[in-house]
Amino acid sequence: MKKKLILILIFLSIIGSAVAQSQDTELARLYARYAWDAYGSSRWQEFSDLVEKGLEYDGLNPDLLSFKGLEARSAGHYEEARQWFSKAFYSGYQAQHIKSRDILAWLFEMHFRLGNDSELESLYYTINEITRDSQEILFYTVMSLHRLGRTERAVKLAEEGVYRYQDQRFLILLSLWTDDKSYPGILSEYIERQGLLYPDLLARAVLSEENKNPSVLAYLYLEQENDLNSWYIRKTVLNLPVDDTDIPDFTDSRRIWPLKTLQSFVKEHPDMGLLMSELSYVSLDSSGDGIVDFSILKKGDEMIWELDFDQDGIADTRMVWDEFSVLQSVTYIQDDLKRSFYYYDYPYIERVDISGGLRNFREYHYLPGSFTFLMAEGDDALHVQLLMEPAGNAPVFTYESDILKNCFSLIDSVTEDEMKPFREYTVVDGMIRRFREDSNFDGQFDRTVLLENWLPYEGYRDIDSDGEFDLKEKYISGRFAGFVYEGRESRLEEYQDLWSRRRYQLWDFSKNGFYDALLEQKGDGSWDELLIEQ
Repeated sequence: MKKKLILILIFLSIIGSAVAQSQDTELARLYARYAWDAYGSSRWQEFSDLVEKGLEYDGLNPDLLSFKGLEARSAGHYEEARQWFSKAFYSGYQAQHIKSRDILAWLFEMHFRLGNDSELESLYYTINEITRDSQEILFYTVMSLHRLGRTERAVKLAEEGVYRYQDQRFLILLSLWTDDKSYPGILSEYIERQGLLYPDLLARAVLSEENKNPSVLAYLYLEQENDLNSWYIRKTVLNLPVDDTDIPDFTDSRRIWPLKTLQSFVKEHPDMGLLMSELSYVSLDSSGDGIVDFSILKKGDEMIWELDFDQDGIADTRMVWDEFSVLQSVTYIQDDLKRSFYYYDYPYIERVDISGGLRNFREYHYLPGSFTFLMAEGDDALHVQLLMEPAGNAPVFTYESDILKNCFSLIDSVTEDEMKPFREYTVVDGMIRRFREDSNFDGQFDRTVLLENWLPYEGYRDIDSDGEFDLKEKYISGRFAGFVYEGRESRLEEYQDLWSRRRYQLWDFSKNGFYDALLEQKGDGSWDELLIEQ
């Protein structure tokens, strides 16, 4: 009887668990449906909230996982997006609002953007032909194979893309990589019927050093476009006369512009303020792979440069310029280390913030004129110099050794609920002159030590945290030699004999100017007390 009862209870618990799991799954699907509606209506905050809530009920829902991937992708966080798309594709469940083929295409795109060409190739050949039947998947595979040096295989797949999908991109690539003159002709017919659907790709093909049909592709581009690339192609590729007084249009923020076309124009027209007077945002590609690694954003009177040469979607260098093209700040991000340099008058530094690495946060405040940080040599316009060679925008110095040679105040902080300073150094001519610390992390400095020639000679402490120093430390040749403590009703002096290693205490219990007791510490740590007669 007991066995039957136990079996019945186990069976009921299994049913209850299955029912609860089924309810959670249905709730997650409901959230996915409303999130998809919010996505289609561009209600981004509602979309994000619905996705987060839905994943609480079912962390394997492929729609919700894909939505997280789309969020990360739009934010430029490609590695995070790759992980979400991978989870969605391999979740084992069928998505209701997004096709599995689309999820796989986004996964391929993230692999390509991250430079995971070998992984992308392996993935392509492990997925069955029906699942990978997508022009997007084929395009990124072709691009990755070419980047791996497998041009022959890339050409064959590109030819497959032409007859299977009639996609202009594959014709552009074939015109770029092969000597076959028929491909540019077919491409011309496609453009005549459809218009130029991929101007960025065609521009990169024209500018590529391995272009097998430069003139034909150049003329095809010029027939359709009149922009910054057109100016460069007409002047540099075809050696045609151009009207240098015209400012070519490249204000379309959706386009990705080759950096060298902008560099060439700025080299002849250094007045970037005139060039960018109508600009709000521009995306640039310095490597020629079509992936944004340099962006310029106009925000109020400031121009912000963000450089991402490892193409992980996170800016490695960020520069802020004022309306007169004077550099205001530079920030470098490397792994978990972030260094920010703030100028008060370039090249003079006002402060340097360093976070991450071995410590949490350090803030250096420099005395005026004590520290310069040059971004480029010479007297030419700095913004033009740096635009010509953006990859060299990180001056080399060994961690913090260079900035420690100057006059500054360093605030060292820790993260405990919120950022709190716990240590401050004041440095003049490369030597620490003052040291302050917050020993109990209450946000107030309660100890100060003064130094001369790197050696402390005097210190102060606030014992009762009332904002006033109660204890004065004494040092001899940089070694702690005792202190004087002023209590509310008594006074204590302690001295250390550095030669005999003995400690003495003098007590004034009533603070009347006379000592009431003398204590001497013995070798075992205990104290001998001697009352002093009036």
